[in-house]
Amino acid sequence: MAPRPLSSSDPWIQSSQNWNPPCITQMQYSSFRLHTQNEEYSIIHQRVRLFQQYIVDMWASADQTRLAFLRFNQGRLHASLYSGLQDWLMSDDIGTANDLGQYVILPSSYIGGPRYQQQWYQDAMAIARFFKHIDLFITMTANPNWAEITCELLPGQTSYDRPDIVARVFKLKREELLDDIYNNQIFGRAVAYVYVIEF
Repeated sequence: MAPRPLSSSDPWIQSSQNWNPPCITQMQYSSFRLHTQNEEYSIIHQRVRLFQQYIVDMWASADQTRLAFLRFNQGRLHASLYSGLQDWLMSDDIGTANDLGQYVILPSSYIGGPRYQQQWYQDAMAIARFFKHIDLFITMTANPNWAEITCELLPGQTSYDRPDIVARVFKLKREELLDDIYNNQIFGRAVAYVYVIEF
């Protein structure tokens, strides 16, 4: 007996045609893989140096994807509106146009780029200039022996083996500290704050 040909009236074909899988970014996928899943055994979290190398490779791959997007979409980013490149071309720093090469403008939305850092620095200085008096300078350091970190470690692991857990716990504690200062007003009413994270 020959198989029946598929028809567009079949209910399972109609449901699959209407199904649109969600689109996620590379960073969202990487973040999902970094979390341990209750229903699966994750061997990558058991391997100390391999896990750290995996994190570095995932970040480098996602960063290269962002840089490639910026490189091939300069027109959409209106890179021609940046006048610094034209000013540099008119200066005496360049001998010939052959020495120029191909310039790619990194906008301030690229995290870690020079325009990004300059924009945040200028914003912080504008806040300090507007409010004039800075009352508190607080330094917070991550403690690898926090109970929230040690209770999530797998058997035989130290906090140095799981930088993902340390970063997550530090982020939660930082948000709690900012909430205490800004919303709970433990030091009085706060009108503005600026913070910097160093790794």
